[in-house]
Amino acid sequence: MTPVRKTRSGQAGVKKMSRQTGKKGKSVKPGDLHGVQNLNLKGLEEELAKKVHKEKELASNLASTSLEVKKLRERLQEKKQKKKQRKQKAKERKKAAQANATAN
Repeated sequence: MTPVRKTRSGQAGVKKMSRQTGKKGKSVKPGDLHGVQNLNLKGLEEELAKKVHKEKELASNLASTSLEVKKLRERLQEKKQKKKQRKQKAKERKKAAQANATAN
């Protein structure tokens, strides 16, 4: 019988898996999963750490982005206000010029 490639869950036949068990040349039987489980846990922990790091990064990016948006909105409001003031002053100058022209 040729050895079957062993899955991580340990269901397939007998295959030498020295890397997972940590012992060179020890054959791993379906019931002997200690080394494989530890390896799985380590991988899962690393994945979880990566995901947590990514989430934190995204949250900080979102916070900085919302702050930028807030600043941009404030600047836009200021610009609108200045534009209104300029228009108002122009109207007043126009009225004053008309009043001056009619007085002459």
